[in-house]
Amino acid sequence: MKPTAVNRHNLGRQIAAARAIAGWTRVQLARAANLGHATVKLAEDGDDTASDEALGKICRAIEGLGFEFIDGTASISLAFHGPEKEFGVTADPTMPGYVRRLYPRTLDARGLMHDLGACGVEIENEQILLAQCAATTSWADTFFRMAAEGRKSGLRFFWRNDVKNEDGVRHVLKPYRFDTVTVDNLLRNILTSDERRPE
Repeated sequence: MKPTAVNRHNLGRQIAAARAIAGWTRVQLARAANLGHATVKLAEDGDDTASDEALGKICRAIEGLGFEFIDGTASISLAFHGPEKEFGVTADPTMPGYVRRLYPRTLDARGLMHDLGACGVEIENEQILLAQCAATTSWADTFFRMAAEGRKSGLRFFWRNDVKNEDGVRHVLKPYRFDTVTVDNLLRNILTSDERRPE
């Protein structure tokens, strides 16, 4: 079997993040994946000596908790859906074992906000945005107008912990079929913490 195009550095960060969010130790994750905890450490470190088979077991254990590798290992994006939510699988050459879970997307304003959140985008006063989108027949136009002009209403977009995951945002926006200019404009309006000044 030929090696996968797994980005081990990104995967290591995803494993560590998912484990931290779940409140698990390396020993607990290793037990769930039926591996030694030293193998989990190697995986988190992005070490080449961790086999694809071991990485696959770790990924399946993380997915069993309800996490989704929404961009494979092409970025560090993760989403959490809960272990009881229905899912499918999709082929992904960036994942160990060539597959990952895929959760259905709701193509509405709330679904878009969830997907952006999974990529590390925080929306200040998001209820204002949801209310405006619900009050119109073209929620997408309203969403992007508010993203561009909403600061007057106290609506602002920020990168969580200043980690700019623009590739992840572009990936999760694909199902919505927004044009490139619209996506670029949205990305320009996502601020970092040093830009988080009182309005």
